[in-house]
Amino acid sequence: MTNRENALAILRYGHYERVPVVHFGFWPETVAKWAEEGHLPPDLAEGYNYQNDKENGVARLLGFDFGWGASVTSSAGLFPAFDREILETFPDGRIKVRDMNGAIVIEKPGTVSIPGEVGHTLQDRASWDGLVEPRLRWSPERVDMGSIDALVALQDSGGPAIGSPGDRPLGIWCGSLYGTIRDMLGIEN
Repeated sequence: MTNRENALAILRYGHYERVPVVHFGFWPETVAKWAEEGHLPPDLAEGYNYQNDKENGVARLLGFDFGWGASVTSSAGLFPAFDREILETFPDGRIKVRDMNGAIVIEKPGTVSIPGEVGHTLQDRASWDGLVEPRLRWSPERVDMGSIDALVALQDSGGPAIGSPGDRPLGIWCGSLYGTIRDMLGIEN
C-alpha cells in the first residue's frame, strides 16, 4: 500500500499495512539552529520554507514518509479576521496587540513562538453573538480555489513532496484541533 492508501485506510478505520511517519512542518528557526549545530546540511536551512523542496530534504533526513501539510487552503478561523491593532507600545520594544483572532497579546520583536496572552475579545455571550459567531459561518470565499488546482498539479507531478505522484494524501485545511480554539479563547479558557 502507498502512504496515501495507508493513511486513508487508517482514517476510515480500515485495514492498513503500516502507520506512516508524518510531520506537520518545521519552524524555519529550528531548521536554522539544527544546521548551525551540524545536524543538517547548511544548504537545507538556506531559503527553507514550508512545503518546498527544502522541507522535504529535512523530512527525508529525519525519516518521515510525508508531510501532512499538502492541503487545500481555507479560512478555518474567524472570517473575516479581526484587524490587527496595536494597543500599546512598551519602552523595551514589546507591543500589546489585538490580533486577528481577537486575542490581546504581548509580542516581543524577534520572538517566533506563541505570544503571551493578556486578554480576549470573546468574553461573554454578547461578544460571541455579535463579534465571533458571525465570523465562523460558512461562505464559499473561505476556500482558495486556486490552491485546489495547484495542489492537484503537485500531486500529479510528485513534487515538491516526498514520494511519488499519488503517494501522499491530500487534505482540506480545517484548522488546528487545539490551536484554533486556543487562539480565540486563550490557554486557560
